Amino acid sequence: MGCCDIFPYYSKPKHEKNCKYRPYNCPYAGAECSVTGDISLLIKHLKNDHKVDMHDGCTFNHRYVKSDAGEIDNATWMLTVFNCFGRQFCLHFETFLIGMSPVYMAFLRFMGTEDEAKEFSYSIEVGGNGRKLTWQGVPRSIRDSHQKVRDSQDGLIIQRNMALFFSGGDRQELKLKVSGRIWKDQDGNFDDATPPATVCPGCGVQMQYTNPKHPGFYKEPSVKDLDYKSDAHLLPISLESEFPVLEKRPPVVCARCHSLRHYGKVKDPTVENLLPEFDFYHTVGKRLVSSSGARTVVLLVVDAADFDGSFPKKVARLVSDSIEENFTAWKEGKPGNVARILLVVTKIDLLPTSLSPVGLEQWVRRRAREGGASVIKKVHFVSSVRNWGLKNLTEDVIELAGARGHVWAVGAQNAGKSTLLNAMAKCVNGNERKVSYLTEAPVPGTTLGIVRVEGVLPGQAKLFDTPGLLNPQQITTRLNREEQRLVHISKVLKPRTYRIKEGHSVHIGGLMRLDIEELSVDSLYVTVWASPYLPLHMGKTENVGTMVEDHFGHQLQPPIGDERVKELGKWVRQEFRVSGNRWDSSSVDVAAAGLGWFGIGLKGEAILGVWTYEGVGVVLRDALIPYRAQNFEVTGFTVSKIVSKADQALNKSLSQGEKKRKQSNQEVVASAELLVSAVHEDANSC
Repeated sequence: MGCCDIFPYYSKPKHEKNCKYRPYNCPYAGAECSVTGDISLLIKHLKNDHKVDMHDGCTFNHRYVKSDAGEIDNATWMLTVFNCFGRQFCLHFETFLIGMSPVYMAFLRFMGTEDEAKEFSYSIEVGGNGRKLTWQGVPRSIRDSHQKVRDSQDGLIIQRNMALFFSGGDRQELKLKVSGRIWKDQDGNFDDATPPATVCPGCGVQMQYTNPKHPGFYKEPSVKDLDYKSDAHLLPISLESEFPVLEKRPPVVCARCHSLRHYGKVKDPTVENLLPEFDFYHTVGKRLVSSSGARTVVLLVVDAADFDGSFPKKVARLVSDSIEENFTAWKEGKPGNVARILLVVTKIDLLPTSLSPVGLEQWVRRRAREGGASVIKKVHFVSSVRNWGLKNLTEDVIELAGARGHVWAVGAQNAGKSTLLNAMAKCVNGNERKVSYLTEAPVPGTTLGIVRVEGVLPGQAKLFDTPGLLNPQQITTRLNREEQRLVHISKVLKPRTYRIKEGHSVHIGGLMRLDIEELSVDSLYVTVWASPYLPLHMGKTENVGTMVEDHFGHQLQPPIGDERVKELGKWVRQEFRVSGNRWDSSSVDVAAAGLGWFGIGLKGEAILGVWTYEGVGVVLRDALIPYRAQNFEVTGFTVSKIVSKADQALNKSLSQGEKKRKQSNQEVVASAELLVSAVHEDANSC
């Protein structure tokens, strides 16, 4: 559909220069090209006439090599077109002069209007020789010529000396690695103007039905005949039903949500690399701290079994700071929307029921305060699986939100936000009717955009689910799906306790090790709180090198297999000095984000060495669960299916090797006997 505006004849030329429906100029910068047209025509033109490379996907990784690094000819090196989100983007990499200084520049242009370009963001990294420069921005529309973008320096600029330093070697040849990604800001269905059919009600991603290899793909369910289940040969007793039939079909979700709901895994792992990046602080953060607008209630959702690893510290500090600022402004008579924070500790059914509720709340408030949540309205302990605490939580949320408030559920990936909101909807509307259709799965990053949850809050109040925050310090971010299943805690935690002396170590799989380096007493108690599927090992610290070489990836999993051991890299050591005054309970915990923790019980002082992968968050804290097991673990491996299978595989390989060795020995003896007999025959013939 072109321009439908009507203008006087004399103003037509002026309008044609600025009309948003005017043809686009060819974006190729290597030569002056006079071709104009719509986007589809330009794509064919670039591919057929200019031989431009076309790529599908939202990420790119190129290497630029030029033998004569001193040549500056003001020419475009390369233009590449990327197709993602159903739109096209032009990646430019050029060399030119700024004054007398030679520079290189990388930037992105969007094949569409200026307003459409603002819906996307991109980042570019250029580097080599162990160094890199990063640029992040919004792509420019091809309405702006490449010359205009280049002259405005709206992109990543690298001085030639730095580019040659990146290239290493003799600085005569240019070798640069250019990588980056493109993403779209996902507001989900936050805005009332967003048609519900365009957003997946399960995860919040933008829906599309054209490309099954792109995120958000869905198929409309087939239309079935109304009597496809009826028995045609039976005569109806009455033409009218005695009771009205109210059949409400669940909404259509994307293929990824469908696969997660019914099969517990993603449909196409290759599509995961194309999932849109969600800028939480740009999209949600500004709404949480706004001094005007609807009343804000923030549900900080934290996993009880991984409190420190799942606690959203940045969001807690952001909202707490805004509460103080807005409250001060409100007292001065200025607009001040003071947010309310409800701390919701989920999966409480995973902790032992013998824990004191009062002591647990004090511990949670103390840890939350240290994490940045200085003002907490109330703490709720809930279990979405067992329906514990949901009624009180829902009542508090409805009261705080009022008639027009906005409630935001915020938390780390896999903290249980979507499961919690589904359970709240079920609590409000009864067991007979399901109102919320959020996708639940033990897979990090299930929710991809903002999803409005209907049927929970009364009046014009709104409840929103948000994408899980990625915490790179959680060890689960480094594991594959199979390894994550071993680490995931799905049953009530049970203690596994060791009595250990100085010079001994405890492994949790191949992910973490605790060394008892120095002790002021004879021994201490170490209680492991982690997934029961993770094998443990206790032995002398002097033998840890053998453990890595012989048992990592086999008896000690995750990682699973020798290749994964190499991929995850090396361990780093952290030192903790601890003290306690009781033998019969743990005084402190040494917790690893996304994995579990060691409870330490002693009456004295100790120096502990903790080993795990670089970047994994390890904290020393007051003991969450002070209890220990009645029966102690023994030296060596714990009894588990992983250890049993690894031992069976080892024994099988050893027996096969022994069998082959015996067989080869028998063959050698037989050949020797034949040789001796042949010698005797030759001697007799002589």
